[in-house]
This record gives sequence, C-alpha cells and structure tokens, in this order.
Amino acid sequence: MRYVILTYFRKPDKHMDEAIAVSKRLKPRDLQTANVILDFQLRKIEKCHLPGVEVVKDFEPYRNYLHKHYTKLVEDLESIYGGPPAGAELEQLPESLQEIDQLPAQE
Repeated sequence: MRYVILTYFRKPDKHMDEAIAVSKRLKPRDLQTANVILDFQLRKIEKCHLPGVEVVKDFEPYRNYLHKHYTKLVEDLESIYGGPPAGAELEQLPESLQEIDQLPAQE
C-alpha cells in the first residue's frame, strides 16, 4: 500500500459516489480513470482532477479529508511511511473544495 486512488462517479440521481482503492503500484488505468491519486510514501499528489473545483496542490488538505472519513486507512499508511510532524497544524480544504466533503463516504 502506497497510493490512495479516489474516483468519483455521478449517479443517475445526480449524487456522487466515491470509490477508494489502495495500491503498491500505479497502473495505466489508474492514471486514466482516477480523479485523485495520493502518494503516501513521497507525500505528494500524483494526480488531481476534479471538474468544476479549484485544485489545491498541497498534499495535507487531501490527507486530512481522507483521515476524517478513512481514519484507519490513513493511520495504517502513516505508520508505514510516516505522517505529519507531531503538533503540526493541519490545513483545511479551501472553501472551493468543501463540496468534496459533502460527497458520501463509502468504506
């Protein structure tokens, strides 16, 4: 487990579904179909494409979003690759990205 891969799907009723996967390697399909790919080893964003949403290029707001909805997953990844320094201030997503937080989380 190194990469967190998020893909958003619009359902016929106009709601969004979130699919999440973790992987040791990126496949060409992941790069083509995923909306967000986070590399927890290098703590960077490999890909971020969210139509109609301003993209933030900093890793931490996305990490914080994931931690809020997938706490165990993020803590497991950070136990392997390291996490933010103890006592570090955690950045929040800018208002333009708050709509991501409105998407229903699925585990």
